[in-house]
Amino acid sequence: MKKLKFKHFIKVICIIVFFVSCKKEPGEGGAGRISGKLYGYDINTNGIVTDSGYAGGYRVYISYGSEGNADNDVRTSFNGQYEFTGLKKGTYTVFTYSQCDTCLLNKATIKETVTLNSNKDEVVVPDLVIFD
Repeated sequence: MKKLKFKHFIKVICIIVFFVSCKKEPGEGGAGRISGKLYGYDINTNGIVTDSGYAGGYRVYISYGSEGNADNDVRTSFNGQYEFTGLKKGTYTVFTYSQCDTCLLNKATIKETVTLNSNKDEVVVPDLVIFD
């Protein structure tokens, strides 16, 4: 049996260290899924709140990690549903914006932090509620 040359031994060690030290970050590449619904209320110029039901056509964003910029976005369907698929294990922030011209805060960020415990987890987020 041939002895491993020192340079080959070093290459093998480097490859092993590389694969062992790789930490998989949250993001695309798994089979995980995060879904939910967007619910809306209308506020007229007199400050009267009207229940408008589930809101279709709005953007919902996801950040790969607990905080940060949007890494991806989807539009809600006619019944307010949204879904992010193909996610790996990790922590995510799902968020949208509430735009209300008659409210004290004209634009507010509505968000939920979600954790997928495995690459195949499926998590349903509580309804995100916006005022329009």
